[in-house]
Formats: sequence, structure tokens, C-alpha cells
Amino acid sequence: MAFPLISWIRKNALLSCAIAVAIVGLIVLALGARAVQPAPTSIANLSSVKEGEFVSFLGLVQSISPRDHNYNVMVCDSNFSTNCAQVLMANSVIPPMLLPGDYVTVRGCLKTYLGHQFVVPSQSSDVTIVNLPSR
Repeated sequence: MAFPLISWIRKNALLSCAIAVAIVGLIVLALGARAVQPAPTSIANLSSVKEGEFVSFLGLVQSISPRDHNYNVMVCDSNFSTNCAQVLMANSVIPPMLLPGDYVTVRGCLKTYLGHQFVVPSQSSDVTIVNLPSR
């Protein structure tokens, strides 16, 4: 039964190589997608994360202010926390119903500009409004 398969592979060497390369490529893509998953962190620990890394955190929206063609959203650990993160969101990324007081999960790349840290989500699914269970 293996003999016809080996014979077919020999006759179609170029096609066989193309199939093998495609399979290896899919494996590399799957492993690469796993490697870019954001590291879950708290807002308080963002200062210890290297610039350019992907992060994910949960926080409370304190304020939303327009900034050029983007929005600057201040997300904090709790209502009166001093641990806050600035999230720079493009018009296409910010959820339309986002309001101060909403709990959100944010995923994005950590950037630094003029000494200030920003988390920059790249797509709308990177900012999710979360309904926390009532206490």
C-alpha cells in the first residue's frame, strides 16, 4: 500500500515539495501566532514591561478625550487608583459605546513617546467592554 504513494511522490516531486513547504509554513504560522499572544499583566506592572511588547490588562475607564484623529483613554485599576494606563485608540478601534466607568480588557503594544507610556490596540477586538459580576 505504501508503494503506490512512494511512486506518486517520485513522479510528482515538485508538487510533493510544494505540499511539504506549505505544511511547514502552516506550522510556523501557528507557532508564531502563539508567540504574539499578549502577556497578561496588571496596570501597576506596565512600567516593568519592555517597549514594543504586547500586553493585556483589565481596568476601569476613567476618562476619554479626543486627541487629533485618535482618542486618549485613561484606564485605571479601580475608581480611585493612582495606577493608570494611557490607551491611545484610533477612531476605528474605540468601541462606540465606551463610557467612563466601564470595565474594559485592553490588548495592545506598549509604546513610549516623550517619556510617557501608551498602550496602542491595533484592532477593534483588542478593546472589550466587560461586565463584571456584581458583588
